[in-house]
Amino acid sequence: MGDLSLKAECQSTNMNKLFIVIFFIALISAVPKSFDGAFQVTPDTPEISPSDRKILEFEKDIIVTIPPKESRTFVFRGTAGEFFRVDLEINETYSLPKISLYSPSGDDLLKKHFGTALILPETGEYLLVMRQISNPFAEESVEDEVASMRASKRFSTTFKNSKRKTWNIGDYTANIYRFPPDSDFDERVAFEILLGGKRVYFFEEWDGGNLQINEEIANTLERPNKRSAEFWSQRDKTGDGSPDIVIQNYTGGAHCCFEYKFIELKTPIKILPMVETQDVDLEPIDSARGGLIFKTAETVFSYWNTSFAESPMPLVFLKFENGELVVDSERMRRPPPSPEEVGRMAAQARGKINLTPYAGYENSDSQFEEPFWAPMLDLIYSGNEVTAWQYFDQVWPEAKQGKERFRAEFKKTLGDSIFYKQVNSSKP
Repeated sequence: MGDLSLKAECQSTNMNKLFIVIFFIALISAVPKSFDGAFQVTPDTPEISPSDRKILEFEKDIIVTIPPKESRTFVFRGTAGEFFRVDLEINETYSLPKISLYSPSGDDLLKKHFGTALILPETGEYLLVMRQISNPFAEESVEDEVASMRASKRFSTTFKNSKRKTWNIGDYTANIYRFPPDSDFDERVAFEILLGGKRVYFFEEWDGGNLQINEEIANTLERPNKRSAEFWSQRDKTGDGSPDIVIQNYTGGAHCCFEYKFIELKTPIKILPMVETQDVDLEPIDSARGGLIFKTAETVFSYWNTSFAESPMPLVFLKFENGELVVDSERMRRPPPSPEEVGRMAAQARGKINLTPYAGYENSDSQFEEPFWAPMLDLIYSGNEVTAWQYFDQVWPEAKQGKERFRAEFKKTLGDSIFYKQVNSSKP
């Protein structure tokens, strides 16, 4: 990664496969009805009336079918530490099943979980919601096609013929099981955490060929980095005083996407919010107060008014604060350039801007050969937004129409960034 901006390299993919992975992992659902059960209501908890819910009794595995564009809601009693899994039949023609599992506390457990097999975190009533959504990549529409769901509390995974790697961290043991590409479980990955021999965390990823744990992350995308491996293997990566494990999932595809899950090994274990950095990975570069400092890049301007290869991606530093990764604005802040230097930068870039009227970033005729807004982003993300707009006013050619439209669209795109919001909320 460069000091001022980052540019990702293009990678090829099968878009149909990427779509199914995204929809299958997202696992988000909401049902606008009313529910007065024992659940603790949160903003994400659907409300289901008692008459609309069905009780599941797990004397054996339960198989449920659901017609297209319909939903089903179930309630079952779960015990902390109990295994639970949902297996889905994903249809290539019409529909994609979508699942949510709400804990007694109201958390959507699958929303922040890899796969659909897990260890239940608490004792009480769980809410399981299943619905079908249309598959826009379907070659044909089958209106009477149904989707199937198998729910089970029986630990039925198999590790036979898999390759295991183990981490022993204090009283905890973490195992990852990988299956060879030529096996019946092609690229399947299973991961578990045990305490005193008892399984306290588990997931399966059926397309997990790019899933890495701790120091393995340093070898992602064939970029071995010994220093990075030392950071990733650090006992306490979040700085809370307890050991932890980090899991990186790279979904593959055209430039996308990196996901990170940090698991703190305490009693009970704590799963931190999923960290998604889109096109650019997290790279640990330093350690402060026992926790790691990372660098990544802002990718919200990918493909914006230019090709992906030319898209400017300003450097972003992150640190852990109260269990979450946040922008390290102190590390990002730099002194502003002098007015003379800003003028030189603008003059140099202005000569490369064509005079075709700007008609919006979605108009291919309006794209720029070189992104003159790269210095603007570097200035903004280093705490110099006022200077960035001074540069913009100087760089835009007087004879080129569409300046205010460009300004408005730039600000709108900037507003979509979670990093930008944090940089601005932490100004000195």
